[in-house]
Formats: sequence, structure tokens, C-alpha cells
Amino acid sequence: MFKPMQLIINRVEAHGADSDSTLFTELLYAGEFIVKATTSAMVALIQNDREGQQYRLLHSLVRADGIGDWAAALDQALSGPASQHLVSSAQDMRRIFTERSVAGSWQWRCVKDLYSVLAGIDPEATAPADRPQLRSWFQLFAQLRNKTRGHGALTPAAASRFVKFLQDSILLMAENNPVLNEPWAYLHRNLSGKYRVVSLGGDQAPFIDLKKAKGALSDNFPPGIYIYFSGHRQVELLRTDLNISDFFASSTRRMESRLPGAGIWLQP
Repeated sequence: MFKPMQLIINRVEAHGADSDSTLFTELLYAGEFIVKATTSAMVALIQNDREGQQYRLLHSLVRADGIGDWAAALDQALSGPASQHLVSSAQDMRRIFTERSVAGSWQWRCVKDLYSVLAGIDPEATAPADRPQLRSWFQLFAQLRNKTRGHGALTPAAASRFVKFLQDSILLMAENNPVLNEPWAYLHRNLSGKYRVVSLGGDQAPFIDLKKAKGALSDNFPPGIYIYFSGHRQVELLRTDLNISDFFASSTRRMESRLPGAGIWLQP
């Protein structure tokens, strides 16, 4: 599993046993990171173009006011004008998010379980389609987060009633999200020209050559988190360092707040 995602899942398991309310809150943190990590990676897979689609999305996310802005940016990357500029090899992954799901599939269960939670808290929430697209999960999560942590208080009774649905949905997304299962690594170039490659998850074969002497002859990759998809692509909205003990989700530290104990920093 993607290392920062594993850090959060470990935290959920460690702290979630205290009470259903605590577990519910920890799962919301995990879902928030899923939204931001998925969005950050998909934006990184948009190629530069004359219209500046990637820059436009990066610009909006640096100034995002809340989780809803991240879900909206992901939607643009998957189905808006920016989606036309995704690297060609990402089209199959894009279809996982945009195709109608089959009843009983992990995508279908993921969306339906999350809607069960949202509908229990907000009876006026709009139901997803019978065969929902996986991308609708991200909008539903933004609504749920704003109804609970953002603008509302969740009662212990409600937390107990719906936490199992939320847990099932979050874990399904964490385990099956195709973006989080790609090759990820932190790269730092040494003075020798070779790269220090710290695995963050997925098949590390695309990063092996960077550790060798011929890595000095490759492109000059600045320090940062990279996903490999038809090339090494820096995920600018996620950051860490060689210790990979803290991860940051956004571009400016002044906009970040830490999730204590998990090594994850999330934009408010």
C-alpha cells in the first residue's frame, strides 16, 4: 500500500478502538487524504499544453478553501477539458473512475456504502445512480466531510450507526484505488549524480536505473515525490523528505495542518 496511506490506516486501527465517534473521525481523515492524494496524482499526469490546464488546476488547489475544491479539481482531471491532456497511458486508469460500475463490484460497493453514511446524516442528499461512477465517491465524501467535521456535529449515536459503512467504503478505496497502487518513490539526487530512491509503494522497477551511475545521465529530477506513469512525474502537491516520516498535502506550508501521530499534513 502507498506508504502515507498505510500510515493513516495504522492510525485508524490504533486509535479507532477508543469509540465509534473516534473511529468515525479517524476514517474521515483517511478519506480526506485519499481525495487529496488521488487529485494530486491525476493533476501530475496532465501534460503541459497551450491552454495551461495543469497549471490552472495547480493554481486552484494551492488556494483551495476546502475538500470540495479538491473533489472538483479531480472531476476536471477525469472528465473536464483537462482530461484531454492526460498522458495517453492513463486512459485505462481514467476509465476505472468514469465507467458505470457493475452491481456488487468494489467500485459499486464503495460508492453505495459512502452514500449510506451521507444519507443517514443528510436525508436530503442526492442518491447516486444505480450504476454509479467511482468518481462520484469523491463528491460524496466532500459532502460528508462538510456535514460532519466542516459544518456539523456528529452525535455518538449516528457515529455508531454508520461507522461500519464508512469503514468499509474507506478501506475499499484505500486498497483498490488504482492511483495509489502505481509505482511511487521519493527522489533525491546525490552529488555523485545517482539518485537516492525511497520506495513509497508499487512496483519499484521503473526507479532502479536512477540508483545506478547512468542515473547521472538522466533528466535532472528535483527532490520530491514521483509517480511513474510513462515517465517519472513529480506530484507537486504532495511532499516529504528523505526521512519519509511526514507527508504534506498542498503546496504552501502556511496552508497546512497536521494530522497528529500519522505523519500526514493536510490542508484545512
